[in-house]
Amino acid sequence: MRHQTSRVSVIATNLTEDIRMGQASAAASSTIKEDMSDRLLRAQEFSRRAAQWLVLIRFRAHSAAPSFSSCTSHYHVLLGAASSDAERLASCRTMLICVHRQMAVEELAAQAKFAVERPTDPYGAEWRITGRGAVLHVIADLLSEAIRAFESALAE
Repeated sequence: MRHQTSRVSVIATNLTEDIRMGQASAAASSTIKEDMSDRLLRAQEFSRRAAQWLVLIRFRAHSAAPSFSSCTSHYHVLLGAASSDAERLASCRTMLICVHRQMAVEELAAQAKFAVERPTDPYGAEWRITGRGAVLHVIADLLSEAIRAFESALAE
């Protein structure tokens, strides 16, 4: 009888450990889902803010392109509630390429201006960029953060 009692005790102990492990696993899974959800919300917010900046500065991918507004598809993807996260990620990637191109244009304009004006900068710490170029840097950072967060959340 004693042998059987210890066997039941071992089974009960193992069952209790399994239950604890299951609860810990469920808690970890819940934390992972919450973490993924937080990353997606953060990514959506970054992409929304980038789109708001693009509208504010009337961003154009090139001189013949329409300004970033309701006439462009990426506008609807980044600001529309019905867009999927995969669509938002694709739009962020596309817009980041366009923003980088325009940043290069602004940096060239700033270099040309600096060459003519030669402003006093004793520490060499002032930005040699246009105001629009600085805004494009902020937008690029928002899009990059959105892309990282989307990729991280969607990879799981």
